[in-house]
Amino acid sequence: MNTRKHIQPLVLLFTLLFLLPNFNHGQYQISSKEEIEGFKSIPSETVFVHYNESLLLVGEYLYYKIYCLQAADLIPSPISKIGYVELVGKDKKIVFRHKVPLISGMGQGDFFIPTTVPTGNYKLIGYTRWMFNAEHKNFFTADINIINPYQELPKTESSKIEIGGSPARNTDESSITDSIGIHEKSPFPKIKTDRAKYGRRERVSLKISTGPDSQFHGNFSLSVRKRYAEIPNTKVTATQFSLNPGTSEKPYVTTINNRIYLPELRGELISGKVVSKADNSPMRHGKLSLSYFGDHPNVQIVNTNGKGVFYSGLNQMDRRNLTTLQVLGVDKDQWLILLDSLPRPEHDNLNFQELSISPNLNPLLLKRSIYNQVENAYFEQKPDSTAGIDSELPVYHALEETYILDDYTRFPTLKETVVEIINGVLLRKVKGKFKFQVRSDDSYLLTPDDTPLVLVDGLLLEDLSDLVSYGVEGIERIGISRHEYYMGPKLYKGIVSVTTKENDFLSKTNPNHVQQLKIASPISLKQYFFQDYVDQMETKHLPDYRHQLLWKPDLELKKEETTLVFYTSDNTGEYEISLEGFTQGGKPVSISDYILVE
Repeated sequence: MNTRKHIQPLVLLFTLLFLLPNFNHGQYQISSKEEIEGFKSIPSETVFVHYNESLLLVGEYLYYKIYCLQAADLIPSPISKIGYVELVGKDKKIVFRHKVPLISGMGQGDFFIPTTVPTGNYKLIGYTRWMFNAEHKNFFTADINIINPYQELPKTESSKIEIGGSPARNTDESSITDSIGIHEKSPFPKIKTDRAKYGRRERVSLKISTGPDSQFHGNFSLSVRKRYAEIPNTKVTATQFSLNPGTSEKPYVTTINNRIYLPELRGELISGKVVSKADNSPMRHGKLSLSYFGDHPNVQIVNTNGKGVFYSGLNQMDRRNLTTLQVLGVDKDQWLILLDSLPRPEHDNLNFQELSISPNLNPLLLKRSIYNQVENAYFEQKPDSTAGIDSELPVYHALEETYILDDYTRFPTLKETVVEIINGVLLRKVKGKFKFQVRSDDSYLLTPDDTPLVLVDGLLLEDLSDLVSYGVEGIERIGISRHEYYMGPKLYKGIVSVTTKENDFLSKTNPNHVQQLKIASPISLKQYFFQDYVDQMETKHLPDYRHQLLWKPDLELKKEETTLVFYTSDNTGEYEISLEGFTQGGKPVSISDYILVE
């Protein structure tokens, strides 16, 4: 791939993210012919989603991996850092909508289907924000059928899709050998197990060969799941997707003043407008702070333009849902912050089919449902774990001094605490308002305008009245930095970071000028539970009725042969091994094999 041709468009986008005088309603307004040509040169995107099953029961997991690709050549896209996956029903209600962090164009997620989801046909949709700019918005769409055995099932007579009416697949040894033989005639990559048949709780060795040619290397996803002869397999494969990969159009920008959705190059993008509560007039060229919380709270200061419009990026992937916005400066209470809604796919043109279940399927559904209940009952003994995402921490997290107040004599007021414990830090009352001041290492002089950045549980404070009245007994520690620090356009003389014991400053003080918003956070990466009958002694005595023997969404193939190991369960039957993805050169890969567990 020639990376040089992508440098100029990315430089343009990074410039736009910092200089957005025309950003409005979540879109950027094109202002010149040069910008039109620049946006047209940026690669368009398409999305493929590999999912583990097209028919699921409540109490089961839908696992998926999202591939964000350049539409022209199906190689991983360097543009978007957030992808979106949602499941929508016939009534247009969203079952789930996930923001998925994309690393090198790829992300993963899962959804546990609760008993509140009714039986029916659903649509799995995948997209990025950048894809909304194409004239024809061909997002990834696939059918997911869900059966809720705790509710009355649809009747066969009115069906358009009948589940359970097809003849059973022969699962004897000859049919399994035939299926392996077919795939051995296909080009690389290849998959092969050490045997065709296995007993319960037996070790399976799976070899994936890419051959000596590195063009078959890439990032893939692998699913090993039980197949039911009565249930047709309707999953969309990478090979099928590549025949019609969605839009390959450049962003639909033809004239000046067109609006375009900017890609989420560095994380989530949010935008909005600040207006007067009295007359709805915009706050021109003002400042507001945005705080979002988590293990590493983050604060940003953003400007509004001449129309009161602002934008910001939520770049911390491990943040919580709660986000706060507040106007900075005087007269904070007179302003209202209006957040733009995110672009959403149109659901009106989706074709939902009626789902019908053959009565012959009832015994199978009952057995499968019982197995699900057993597995869910022992979930705490077989937990998944959360994998961390490397995030660039803000500079102000590197505080040079930290004072844990329980290590010192406790004083009754915050002012006394600061005077007695923290050298070179002052808490003064100026014109009726409290303010901190921090002496730097190389200067003992302070002017009245020397103001540090003050954070309490990650929330930026300008007026310290609430902190003083909060009570020093609730403060756990105080962190200090004595260096100058720029946040956006503003220079701070040092940092004072206060952390409360219960992290409850915001909920207890509830300042009127702070708007608390629920902005859904990106989902967390997971490391899925792996059943090991050699080393995991604590799980050997537990029942094991897994349908999903293995789900590996981050399978990197970089050598000629890769070996994976997994274990069968007590759930006997035929299992499909499905490898999906794209090589580093954009070639689709869809390979399946079958094993029998007796």
